[in-house]
Amino acid sequence: DTATRLFKRGASILAPILVALAAAYVLKPPIQFIKDRVKSRRLACIIVFLMIALPLVVFLFVLLFRLKRVGNGSIADGISAFMTESGKRLDIAYMHLTDFIKRAGLDNVLMPFIEGFIDRGDSLLSYERRIVRLTATVIVNIALGMVMAFYLLMAEKPFASVREILHTLLPEWLYNKGRIILDDIDAVFSGYIRGQLTDGLIMSVLISVALWILGIPFAPLIGIFSGFSNIIPYFGSITGFVLTALSAVISGDYAKAIYGMGAMLILQQI
Repeated sequence: DTATRLFKRGASILAPILVALAAAYVLKPPIQFIKDRVKSRRLACIIVFLMIALPLVVFLFVLLFRLKRVGNGSIADGISAFMTESGKRLDIAYMHLTDFIKRAGLDNVLMPFIEGFIDRGDSLLSYERRIVRLTATVIVNIALGMVMAFYLLMAEKPFASVREILHTLLPEWLYNKGRIILDDIDAVFSGYIRGQLTDGLIMSVLISVALWILGIPFAPLIGIFSGFSNIIPYFGSITGFVLTALSAVISGDYAKAIYGMGAMLILQQI
C-alpha cells in the first residue's frame, strides 16, 4: 500500500513534466516549419499553440453553455441534472439488456459477467465526484504541461541541454555512436507519431461531423477521444463504438445508436 501511494504521488507530480516533454517532442516539427516562414520562433510557438487552444476553448464554451441552459442558469445544476438523467436512462438500458439476455436463454452465461462489471449497488451518481475530480486533475495536468512545453519550445534548441549533459558524461566515441543511433530513432519515431496524430485529427473531424449530423449528444467529444485513440491499435475502434452507443442510449434514442455505430464502422473501414 505504501509503495502504491508513493507511486501515485510521484506520478501526479511528474505528470505535467511528462506531458510537457511529449508535447514539446511532437510540436517541435510544426513549430520549426512555421518558424522557417515567419522568421520568428516566438511567433511560430504562439501560432501553433493558438491552433491547439482555440478549438478547445470554443468546445468548452459550447459545453458550458449547454450545461448552463440545462441547469436553468447554473452550470453545477446542469451537471447534476445531466448525471441524474443519464443514470435513469442507463438503468432503463440495463433493464432492457437483462430482459433480452433472459429471453435469449443466456442469463446463466452472461449475467455473472455483466453483474461483476456493473455494480448494481451503486448508481451512476455515486461516481459523480470521482469523475469530476479525475477530469479536473487531467485538465490541470495537461494545462500545466502545455504551459511548460510552450516555454521549452521557445528555446532555439529545446533538447540541446540534454545533449550537452550526455556529451559531458559519456566518452566521445560512445556519445558520437549513441547520437547517430538516437538521431535515426528520432527521425523514424517522430515521423510515426506525426503520421498517427494526422490520422487521429482526420478521424476526429470525420467522426465528430458524422455523429453531429446524426444528432448524437457530445459528438465532438466522442469524435476527439475516439479519433485520437486510433493511435492505439483496435482501442480507437472499440472506444468509438462504445461511446457512440452509450451516448445514443443515454439520449433515449436506440435508433441513433444503430445509425451511429454504422457510421463508425464505415469511417473506420475507410
